[in-house]
Amino acid sequence: MEMIGKGEVATLNILKEIFGKFAEYHTQCPLTEMVSDEYYDTFSGRQVKETIDIVVYTFLTPPIAIRVQDKHHTSVRMAKIDDIQKKMLEWNGWQVVDVWEYECK
Repeated sequence: MEMIGKGEVATLNILKEIFGKFAEYHTQCPLTEMVSDEYYDTFSGRQVKETIDIVVYTFLTPPIAIRVQDKHHTSVRMAKIDDIQKKMLEWNGWQVVDVWEYECK
C-alpha cells in the first residue's frame, strides 16, 4: 500500500473504524481509472498523472473518493484545479470528501 504525504494513514484508520470489513479500501488510485472515457479524452497532461488518496467502496453508498489536502491546496490556482477534479468525479458517480491534513493529527 503506497501512501504519499501526511494524513492518509490516520484517515484510512478512521475510515476502517467507520466501515470496517464492509468496505474495500484502495490508496493512490489513478484519476484516469475513475472516470468514463469521454472525460479521459479531455484530460491535460497533469490530470493524467493525478491520483486520489483513498477510495472506499461500500455496498450501501456510492463509491467515496477521499482527498487528503495539505496547505498548497489553499491557493486560488489549486482550489480551481481541485474544484474541476471534484466536479468530474461527482459527474462520474463518486462521492468526494476532502480532509485537511491538519485535521488528521
